[in-house]
Amino acid sequence: MERRPRGVTIIALMLVGQAIVWAATDTLYFSELPSLRLPAAGTSGFIIALAGLNLVIAVGMLLLRSWAWLAAMTVQGISLAGGLWAYYRGTPDFIIMGTSVLVVLYLNLREVRRPFGVEDLRLLWKAGLEETDELL
Repeated sequence: MERRPRGVTIIALMLVGQAIVWAATDTLYFSELPSLRLPAAGTSGFIIALAGLNLVIAVGMLLLRSWAWLAAMTVQGISLAGGLWAYYRGTPDFIIMGTSVLVVLYLNLREVRRPFGVEDLRLLWKAGLEETDELL
């Protein structure tokens, strides 16, 4: 079994932290319809689903599942889009945007990409794969 790099553990902890913050503060502003609000917590269903997905991805990262890297990158893209939307609306949340950028930077470390099979395209290019289809 492959040893889990420290960066993967750090990202998993960051994803759990993000999920807790999202669920506790309702910081992403995607769903503004009152019907999507939970009456008890005041947190939108979209945020709870995204936070739950973040927890599943964190477990996938710790177990070094091949899908976890791409899923984490996708959720961070959604988070950044929500942060930009909030910024456009005049209610920026720089902490959420900053943590999303930090997670993306960590996800792009070679140490983190390698266990998930996300290789550097430059290495593949130097290995003699010249056709674009072979690189993707």
